[in-house]
This record gives sequence, structure tokens and C-alpha cells, in this order.
Amino acid sequence: MLGDDAPKSLSAFRRMKRQNTTKFQELQSEYRSLAQQISRGGG
Repeated sequence: MLGDDAPKSLSAFRRMKRQNTTKFQELQSEYRSLAQQISRGGG
């Protein structure tokens, strides 16, 4: 879903999530937006 925006490894994702970086917050927001579009049939 996130493609090139996703972290390159699981450990990088976990670090980003644990530190609650701005990048993590942006990814989370983008994911939620895409998930809503898909659930509405627009994806």
C-alpha cells in the first residue's frame, strides 16, 4: 500500500514507530486515508 514510502526493514519501521517520528505519523495518516478509500470501494 505504501510502496516506496515504507521503511526498508522491519527494524527501521519499529524504530520509527517507537520514536513516533513525524514520518511515522505521516505514514499512518496516509495508510488510514488509503484504507478508507478502499473500504468505500474507491481504491
